[in-house]
Amino acid sequence: MFFALSPRWGAATGGAQALWGEDLPVLSTADAGNSGAVDAQVGYDFALPQGGVLTPFAEVGMAGADSRRLRLGTRYAAAVTGLEMAVELAGERRESGDAAAEHALQLDVELRF
Repeated sequence: MFFALSPRWGAATGGAQALWGEDLPVLSTADAGNSGAVDAQVGYDFALPQGGVLTPFAEVGMAGADSRRLRLGTRYAAAVTGLEMAVELAGERRESGDAAAEHALQLDVELRF
């Protein structure tokens, strides 16, 4: 089982929107820079009889007074003859202010050889 709790202060650090946007990035206002946030993760590893590990998990994030994120999913990881494989399937819901909630379904596959 794992559990993580991570507090954050200051403006968000994601820069992907700045890379793809047409406008130049600008400094955040003082109010946005002082907002606090917290992220929490919990999950449990199940060893499978045929090999590999299955991990259902949940993640919650809250930023400021009106921004929330919930992510639920499962990961499967295994190693077979020198090949490491990991698959993750997760659903996410993001809410921010009065805007409509955003939903996402994500599938990640990782192979290492």
